[in-house]
Amino acid sequence: MGMRLTGLAIAVLLAALLQDGPASRAREAALAENADPAALRALLAFPELFEDRQVRQKVLRSFSSSDPGIYAAALELALTSPRLSADQTVARRLDAAILGPDAQKKTVLLDLAI
Repeated sequence: MGMRLTGLAIAVLLAALLQDGPASRAREAALAENADPAALRALLAFPELFEDRQVRQKVLRSFSSSDPGIYAAALELALTSPRLSADQTVARRLDAAILGPDAQKKTVLLDLAI
């Protein structure tokens, strides 16, 4: 029983530390209404955050952004994060970006490729 309490205490302590840690701050910055491309790209340092439904939704919405920087960040996240690119919805958005007719968005994609 002592081992179980110790394990539980460690889990609670780790959860509390993560709430105020760098991953939590990166998550909050990326989810902010006025998040900039750097805040989105900072998520790459914490790949576990891509399991978070709200983070995934933010990335998906970023594919529709009229801000080229936000759009480029979404593409970069999808292209470089195995956890994120494994999501079927993200993969479809990435495919649409590659195959889509929007010349400005194609330019952003080509700039990333370079």
